[in-house]
Amino acid sequence: MRHLIVPAVLGLLSAGCGGDAASVSGVVSYEGQPVPNGYVTFAPADGKGPMVGGAVTNGRYAVANVPPGPKVVKVEASSGAGPSVQTSEDAARVSKELKGKYGADGIIRTETVPPDAAGNNQSVEVKAGSQTLDLALKKPAGRK
Repeated sequence: MRHLIVPAVLGLLSAGCGGDAASVSGVVSYEGQPVPNGYVTFAPADGKGPMVGGAVTNGRYAVANVPPGPKVVKVEASSGAGPSVQTSEDAARVSKELKGKYGADGIIRTETVPPDAAGNNQSVEVKAGSQTLDLALKKPAGRK
């Protein structure tokens, strides 16, 4: 009997060990051009749970440890780049920096992707494992 209990307990313990995390990567473009620098953030659609994200460099991004489920994807881009975002606190800090006229280093930032760009803040379903999600953003309706 003891020989049956140990494998069963080990199986239950290993079932919850990180197998649910997702990694998401892809291309970020605005009006058909790669976004040179910025951030992609995955926030829970229901507002509950961690926000994770990562840097966009030369039109590409990769984010690890994204909890699976419905997410809202936000792209923030300026003429500057920064560190990878791994926690909710990092995402909040980066968001504040990008909203300011100046970056943390005192360099004037220019907006390359408007916050209301078509395709920004879209709802997506993140699945466990690796997946590719390309983000093709367009000018907001009514802008020339």
